[in-house]
Amino acid sequence: MKNSKLILLALALLVVGCDSLGELQENSEVLSGKYYDSMAWQEFLNANFDDAEELFLAPLSGENRTYDYLSYLGLSWVSIYKSNIESENSGRNSLRSSIIIDIDSAYSSISNNRLNQVSWDDLVEKMEEAPSSYAACDTVNRHLTADTSYVIEEIYWSNFLAASSFYSSFNGSSYSNQYYQTNDDLLLDSIAIAYNDLITKTDMLLCVDPEYLFPYNPYSDKLDVNDIYFMRANAYIRLGNLEKAEASKNMIEGLENCTSSMTIFECLSTYIE
Repeated sequence: MKNSKLILLALALLVVGCDSLGELQENSEVLSGKYYDSMAWQEFLNANFDDAEELFLAPLSGENRTYDYLSYLGLSWVSIYKSNIESENSGRNSLRSSIIIDIDSAYSSISNNRLNQVSWDDLVEKMEEAPSSYAACDTVNRHLTADTSYVIEEIYWSNFLAASSFYSSFNGSSYSNQYYQTNDDLLLDSIAIAYNDLITKTDMLLCVDPEYLFPYNPYSDKLDVNDIYFMRANAYIRLGNLEKAEASKNMIEGLENCTSSMTIFECLSTYIE
């Protein structure tokens, strides 16, 4: 994943002192989760990931758990970025393993507050059974963004699906590296599952937000829909579908250095140079 910078406007933040924070928590407990979320993303934007993690965690120890889904999604992004700069393999793997735990917790938190939220597995099944891509997108939007029993903003679902996609990408890369080192054919199924999961999740993301842009980029390079198509192209290559890999590659802006003599592998490598 490339370094990222802030492109969209950051959240409007509450600026209060310690005494004011205590008063806010005492008098308006329902808002405390959103307060911590706003402050955490500000630290995230400044690449202060440890401080952001503490702020995302803070509401999870309180009595009001209305906004747990915000905290868990924030924690998943902290793990994504921290794992990208972690030098030790064990630390990197631990951080990446925690991503899916927080993603699952975020989805469960929303399900607990919604009247008719389907399970993740049921949503995937409904999408895969849809007779067309239009019907698949309609299914995703109906079950994620159009449920008025507990409204969740579309940008939340975009960031949720992007984080979940990065987890699947990390998972696929990990299994692939293990396979190249061991030639253990038993890993091939795990590789296929990880990359098929990535395709499903990015299909959902492109339904919800076809021009996705991560709004909290802490670094100089933005993370956007081009990175999503890059992951899809890589996944299709690993799955042996070069036609769809080529189609995904053609959606990526920033491949000006590619030439007709390059293979798709060589062309994609210019995107991350």
